[in-house]
Amino acid sequence: MEISRLITEVYEDRAFMRKYDRTWGNAADPSIVTPFVTTLLKDPNNEGATVIDLGCGPGQYALKLCSAGFRTIVIDASQAAIDVTRDRLGRSGHHPSDSIVGDILQQSVRALISYRVGQVSGICCSGTFVHIPRVCWIDVLEWLRGMLLPDGTMCINIMVDNPTLIARDGRYFSYIKSAAEFEKILQRTGFTVQRCIRNVVSENAYHEPLLQTSWENFFVTQAAAKVQDLARIATTMTSFAYDRAHNLFAQQHTALPGRATFVENLASRLISLLPKTGGAARDISILDVGCGTGDIGIQLAKRGYTIVGIDLSEEMVADAIESARQSELAHADGGSQRSSIDFFVFDMCALPDEWWGSFDVILCITALQHQSVDAGRFAAALMTFARVLKAGGIARIDVRLGGESGFDPDLRYIQTFPDLEEVRPHLKAAGLDIIREPDVFRLNRGQNAYRRDLEISFAEIWLRKP
Repeated sequence: MEISRLITEVYEDRAFMRKYDRTWGNAADPSIVTPFVTTLLKDPNNEGATVIDLGCGPGQYALKLCSAGFRTIVIDASQAAIDVTRDRLGRSGHHPSDSIVGDILQQSVRALISYRVGQVSGICCSGTFVHIPRVCWIDVLEWLRGMLLPDGTMCINIMVDNPTLIARDGRYFSYIKSAAEFEKILQRTGFTVQRCIRNVVSENAYHEPLLQTSWENFFVTQAAAKVQDLARIATTMTSFAYDRAHNLFAQQHTALPGRATFVENLASRLISLLPKTGGAARDISILDVGCGTGDIGIQLAKRGYTIVGIDLSEEMVADAIESARQSELAHADGGSQRSSIDFFVFDMCALPDEWWGSFDVILCITALQHQSVDAGRFAAALMTFARVLKAGGIARIDVRLGGESGFDPDLRYIQTFPDLEEVRPHLKAAGLDIIREPDVFRLNRGQNAYRRDLEISFAEIWLRKP
């Protein structure tokens, strides 16, 4: 984007950055940093937590965050700004836990940051959104929401009622007419405003006289307590439902008409979409998310692929391990030697860090339907998929279409979407690209796991990580 390039060029100018540093380098606004730090430290678990200073500039806020004991990641489009920040922290005996140079208006950069950083407890975004064109606000805010842990906090500000769009040095400025205007945008993208503080700044980098700018500082969360409760209850009840009915589930799903054909078509689609490397099937690692009793993973392992299956239900995973043993694919002695297939009890939203960038393929078959959008788990799952995929890796997911979201009579939480247009922003925020036109498939009445008298529709979506 041309505007982004022009802004970056200004901040990359070392002479301008020195002037900017003299004005703002020691001017962290206490009305921003104090409530942000205080809010985070109300939770004892946040001591030493990871936070992001997004658009760190000369590092005045990064220094305060490091001094408060947080592992601070600094991100800016300007290498010059990153250098000034690192120097400022170093002189005070601090170092950022990571520093990233990148333009967050580029989807590929957002995806890279998501993969490299994961979810964090806090995001400080001061003086950054003022340089983001309004047309990009939704995309960036949805990405930030996905970066934030469910109980995390973000501070974000915007200039109010300043009609100047292009400064004399070429920097672009966005503004709003009122706090209520930006609050509606924050709510639309899944944030709850906890507090809003207005302040007036009477200085700029050029020390121009009689200049005043008004700023609205928003302190937001992505989930109120009731949403956190929804995430916890939905996960617990869904896991309990599958633990209780794992035998019925296994019998019903393996007996579904066309199950063998489904697996055959799945394998064929994988072959057509994976890069032609000439390697053996065993060199292709597949993560089967929500693997259930393991029948699909086992069938793919028989074709030579290396499979890792995960599920939140301990009973399901136990059944999957036993089925693999009977198929002579896994080790009967439970030894540590690597087999062609392994199963683990894991939450799809919290996979091990050592798995990052490990898998060529992710399969998530009728499992995302249990991840609540309102509770942030749907976005968290997609972000996790993006992290554990290799660059260029592919993911096959599906989403449930039609009906109402909520708890089924069997206690499982069900997330539905009215149409695919409601899904696309979540995929974009996770940095995953759709690589073929989604297909709709249906389970006829009585074909679902609990043989209920209803027809269920899913959209099958194939994705690639850039």
